[in-house]
Amino acid sequence: MRIVSEDGAPHPEASGPLHPELQFARCMSNRYKSEQFPRCVSCTRRWAGDTCRFQGIRFFLKDHQRNIVGISFVESQKPDAPSMIFPTRWNVTLLPAHIQRTKVMGQFFLKRVG
Repeated sequence: MRIVSEDGAPHPEASGPLHPELQFARCMSNRYKSEQFPRCVSCTRRWAGDTCRFQGIRFFLKDHQRNIVGISFVESQKPDAPSMIFPTRWNVTLLPAHIQRTKVMGQFFLKRVG
């Protein structure tokens, strides 16, 4: 990875190797309190009850003095739960009686809601 300034010149703080650190806590946690980086709106507006938008997806790129000199994000994320495998065929042949029952039950419950 190469960090450059706005004019395209090599960034002076990125002369050595950078060490990525995954953000595993909320933006406003004590772990990151002294660090200077953008916090998510969720963390700045609410201290409790909402989840951090960057937790588990943002990397802080730190120099040899542990200063944040860059930010990166996870390229691809694995789903939390296994993907569902849905059936491609019915277990019985679909008959007009099944369709009629679905329509009647749908109408019945829509009347109760409305």
